[in-house]
Amino acid sequence: MKHSLFLHVSLGLAALSNGLHAQTVTTHAGVQYLGSGSYLSTPNNTVTTEKFSRPSGLAIDNNGILYITDEHNVMLIEGSNTRIRAGYLGDPNEPGAIGTDDGTGTVSRFFAPAGMAVSAANDLYVCDRFNHTIRKVSKFVNASNGQIVSTYAGKASFTGGHKDGTLGAALFNEPADCVVDGSGNLIVVDFFNDCIRKVTSNLVSTLCGSPGNTGSNNGSGSAARFYAPSGICLENSTSALVADKNNNSIRRVNLSTGEVSTVISTGITSPNDVVVVGNSIFIIENTCIKVFNGTSVSLFCGNETTAGYTNATGNQARFEQLRQAVYS
Repeated sequence: MKHSLFLHVSLGLAALSNGLHAQTVTTHAGVQYLGSGSYLSTPNNTVTTEKFSRPSGLAIDNNGILYITDEHNVMLIEGSNTRIRAGYLGDPNEPGAIGTDDGTGTVSRFFAPAGMAVSAANDLYVCDRFNHTIRKVSKFVNASNGQIVSTYAGKASFTGGHKDGTLGAALFNEPADCVVDGSGNLIVVDFFNDCIRKVTSNLVSTLCGSPGNTGSNNGSGSAARFYAPSGICLENSTSALVADKNNNSIRRVNLSTGEVSTVISTGITSPNDVVVVGNSIFIIENTCIKVFNGTSVSLFCGNETTAGYTNATGNQARFEQLRQAVYS
């Protein structure tokens, strides 16, 4: 079976195709961003004409539907078509484009939605970053059926905060990414709280890290320290890897015990996300993708210091503002 790494970039979506060793970068969806006003105000377009507005997160549901969080909405790709499924339909700078409204489809509002995760039931959990909440988007049935958006966890605010407790009373501070673990719990990277949160059926708790205390300490629970964690992926049903952005490292989190250890601490700079593929760990930086083979880190594609928009092989490819990736 042919596999690809689907990557978000600020200029559209790219795919690393033709196998994991070919390193060939192609445009999967979207067109290059060339300035303000580069968006479409129609709900359904083709992947070759869609204009994304700062896409930030990716997720693939159990039916192979690829979701994308845009600057102000949630979109998906079904076959060769893109569809806006939730959030504002129009210019993201217009009054009323952002908000906290729940509802069906484009009645709902978001504020810089970021990373996402899909449940076993195909519901979508979205880190609504600047609303400091986790939103839930009901599963996709077909293009004619609206998807219901609700606030799943956290209390919307302008400043965010940190508070454990019931779903409606808990506080987050710019949640950036999330995954669903093997037990069905939602694990959230709480960016500005420098910690990892765990959301069960009705409670939010701090799994590891200490809010307000940055650092790089390994340890269990509140003894561990992070510094701007930004991305997360499952390593297996009980373990996750976290891109610890300002520590220039990849950390491992035991999802049962909250034990934190460092997996990669050299050769990477400001990682935004991390993806496990077989025995390899792919690290997403701003303008390139690196790979860790268990011993050392090497450049996989792109350029460490030069941004751009070029489809090519290996270090001839160019990216700009890479954010997150998903493997399929």
